[in-house]
Amino acid sequence: MSNILTDGDKKYNQKKRKDTKKNRKKAKEIQQSQQIKVKKPKRWKSQPFEENIKAIPLIVFGDGMKNKDHVRIKGYTTGACGILYSKLAQRQKQHLLALVDVDEFLLAKHFQ
Repeated sequence: MSNILTDGDKKYNQKKRKDTKKNRKKAKEIQQSQQIKVKKPKRWKSQPFEENIKAIPLIVFGDGMKNKDHVRIKGYTTGACGILYSKLAQRQKQHLLALVDVDEFLLAKHFQ
């Protein structure tokens, strides 16, 4: 044990530890793995919009917010639902979309 401490055998001498064949191979592998960059997946890009003349958008309106424009809730714009519904109704008359009203009363029980 005293020989190892005084002479600097490879257990305690860092220069001798780094210079073995095994450690040189490991060092090369580590350097090569660090040089190879991991390819990141390509970012999502939206495709250009293509309008399909045959397809008509279907918009479904529930009774939950219909005719509730006069109720004021702090932080919310009042009348937005009514304005949106009237604009969609105008577009429905021009045959640009299909607008459907749904009665939400017991809707979950009917479709279980």
